[in-house]
Amino acid sequence: MNFTSQKGFTLIEMIVAISLVAMVLTAGIKSFLYFTAEGHLSEAREVIETLLVKINAHALTGKSITAAKYNTTNDSRIESRESREYMVSRYFLYFTRQTDWDKPGEVIYGELQRSTEDVTNNVLAYKLLYLERKEIPYPVWLQSLYFTDTEAGTARQSLEHDLFLFLDPPFGTVSFLPDAQIQVSTRTNNDFTTLSPITEMRDGGFSSEDYYLYLAGHGQQSGVMELALQYKDRHYEEEGSEDSEPSDTAFWLREYVKYDSHNQISHYWQSNSD
Repeated sequence: MNFTSQKGFTLIEMIVAISLVAMVLTAGIKSFLYFTAEGHLSEAREVIETLLVKINAHALTGKSITAAKYNTTNDSRIESRESREYMVSRYFLYFTRQTDWDKPGEVIYGELQRSTEDVTNNVLAYKLLYLERKEIPYPVWLQSLYFTDTEAGTARQSLEHDLFLFLDPPFGTVSFLPDAQIQVSTRTNNDFTTLSPITEMRDGGFSSEDYYLYLAGHGQQSGVMELALQYKDRHYEEEGSEDSEPSDTAFWLREYVKYDSHNQISHYWQSNSD
């Protein structure tokens, strides 16, 4: 009697093989998600760091984008930069904590000119000369803002709303104004009227218009700001939720950008897969 030899896999061998394939695929997917998130975050960080370098350079050189782009009364670029009408007293970056995941985040760059009249002894009026938005590349969003007052020696503070970073010429002196929620005002016949949040102002030059920011003092001179940039994975709970934290099962990766009153930039990473 002839017996035909039949070759194949046992059930245990198949289970082991499937388990190994599943493990390899799982590791590959996690690595892919991590490197995808890392790439998006690095791009967003470069946007922030470029703005920080740019504003520092402008504060040291006294560059006025308003004069360079919006002076229509003088053909001489040099004369327009020296004109008092376009002299910048203070440069700023404005960061606001995102709550709407469907919209890309943004950082606002602006130029201010000190008004000759103070509203009170402690409140300074600055005319808005120029404003420009820079979008944070989607799907990265500005998840949190932090500020540490190093002069007072206080612990790191989580901000609820926004953060102003100011640099003053000619030495690029840094100051911060956390959670100020300052709005733009307009002046008509020496009467000041609150107009709108700075986020609702259009881009461009305002040298011929009377828009003002009113700041209490000069801000805090010594401190460290931190911006938490977070990659938004497709598994986030988006529908009807304003919670800034992802679900327990969602993958997330954050990159923190730090900037201090000595013009030092640094960054570090945090992930729930660590």
